Amino acid sequence: MGGMLTLLASAAHGSGHSVFRDIVMVLAMAGLVALVAQRLRLATIPAYLLAGAIIGPGAMGIVSNPEQVQKVADIAVVLLMFGIGLHTDMDVLSRGLGRIAASAVSMIVLCIAILWPAGLLMGLNGPSALAAAMALSMSSTVVVLRVLQDQRQLHGTSGRITLAVLVIQDLAAIAMLLVLPPLAQWAGTGGGGVMEKADGPTHTGPFWTSPVVKNGVLAILGVAAIIGVGRLVMPRLLKEAARNKAGEVLTVIAMAGAMGAAALTQLLGLNEALGAFLAGFLLAVTPYRHQLGGQVGAVRDIFGAIFFTAIGMSVSLAGLVEHLPTILIGTAIILTVKSIIIGVMAWAFGTTGNTAIKIGLSLAQAGEFSIVMLYAAKADEIAMLDNVAVSDLIAMVVVSLMLTPSLIQAADAINTRIRRIGTAPWNHVSTLSDAPQTTGSGETTAEGTAEAPRKRAIIAGFGLVGRAVADEMKRMNISTTIVEMNPATVQKQMALGRRIVFGDISSPEVLETAGIEGADALILTIPDTETVMRACKLARQLHPGLFILVRLNYVSQGIAAASIGASGVVVEEMATAEAMEKIVKKVLAAPTKPHA
Repeated sequence: MGGMLTLLASAAHGSGHSVFRDIVMVLAMAGLVALVAQRLRLATIPAYLLAGAIIGPGAMGIVSNPEQVQKVADIAVVLLMFGIGLHTDMDVLSRGLGRIAASAVSMIVLCIAILWPAGLLMGLNGPSALAAAMALSMSSTVVVLRVLQDQRQLHGTSGRITLAVLVIQDLAAIAMLLVLPPLAQWAGTGGGGVMEKADGPTHTGPFWTSPVVKNGVLAILGVAAIIGVGRLVMPRLLKEAARNKAGEVLTVIAMAGAMGAAALTQLLGLNEALGAFLAGFLLAVTPYRHQLGGQVGAVRDIFGAIFFTAIGMSVSLAGLVEHLPTILIGTAIILTVKSIIIGVMAWAFGTTGNTAIKIGLSLAQAGEFSIVMLYAAKADEIAMLDNVAVSDLIAMVVVSLMLTPSLIQAADAINTRIRRIGTAPWNHVSTLSDAPQTTGSGETTAEGTAEAPRKRAIIAGFGLVGRAVADEMKRMNISTTIVEMNPATVQKQMALGRRIVFGDISSPEVLETAGIEGADALILTIPDTETVMRACKLARQLHPGLFILVRLNYVSQGIAAASIGASGVVVEEMATAEAMEKIVKKVLAAPTKPHA
């Protein structure tokens, strides 16, 4: 938010032209490099970082004012963390919670313990090396989930456990941000915020009256206020906002909450990422999370491109060439250490060896939170890492991200060439590998035995038509998921036990939440033609073999829908014509009664 205000202020003082020019150049270069990366089947985040390095002052120097661009890009941190909070679904931890949590924490601690000495070998001091190790112990939620989603592996055993580990890593990263100020005090470089040393004479009174304690209590109260508002006030506001089916009021209210929480934590001397994450995390339990994720996603992606490109501008290509051996060795250490530790700990806590290989290689990279933490450690109030160290470390993050899709594919190739590796000897049952899974072709019981295959359908809209279709599906023993934009209907049907998702069916996130990957049919009963067309086209892209039945008003619309992927079309004007024809035949074909 501060970045946007700065941008507006600079425009008012005549410097806005150069800032907007820089943003145009950032987006243009990010888009071009991302297109090339897409052709090469590489992730977009490292492409953005590379684009920033190309146009930054360390190379072409196209961007004239990187500091202003960075201030605008800071909004992306809030959006990124808000999105991660929204996606932090505690249900993914419901099966094997204790083992997954224990294994994830063990992974993080061991990765930090081994990467810390590696940081010392790079020339960092003790606390700075520890900060770098904490940052690099994180994996990429965005890249990993995107790759697993594209490969239709997100809902498999390894995908489910990988997602759970990423959730715990995100929670741990918030705690790590709180540890940075005392680490800075240890390093003698500052501390900032609630942990900042008092000015003037050293405090000589009781410990509980010291500025550190007072500011710490203030920070706790501030976080408690965010939680209270997020639990008590925001759901009521969102419920009222959801009455507007266009969805923009819902998004505005949610973003106001995210920005407000970020501003409050920043005011308290904490990182704004903490407030944004808390706001998203608290809204993740509401029925509006999927719709919000889809609405915020587009804005987050745009600001995310600016953010990662702005980060890349701090990387000097000349410095990369100069420090290339260090960067390559550091990247190799990160990938090796993390893949081995994460894989071994997953196996030790209950997965099969094959699943452990997949999890270890999937999470071997550093991630977007690594970049956030490195920049937080570089900030003036912390100042634990200098520009050279941050540039080298970000370069390692970039290389590891670029290798992630290849590592995940390598894990699949390894598992197809080796025999099944069982669980650790002390685990009599593969508690994290044989968890019940639901697929599009069938369902399993708690014991993992297959039941008879049951078809699945998604019904968009729960008006008169949608209800009739849902009732017929129930009689046919077909599993159904409803997608509806009326919050009252969603709340009522959830109370009745129906599986129902609040959201716009033309949103990719809503479709994926509804289970488009494993569905057999999508029935679009909503009367909004534009939404039906968008949803039909998107669903066909996400699931080429899906049966899609749409409801439309006119024959011309039905022809257009068939051209973009509809399998079947029900046209209201034809249905009306047929109904009227039957009524007319029935009435007029009857014998005429004689007049009295």
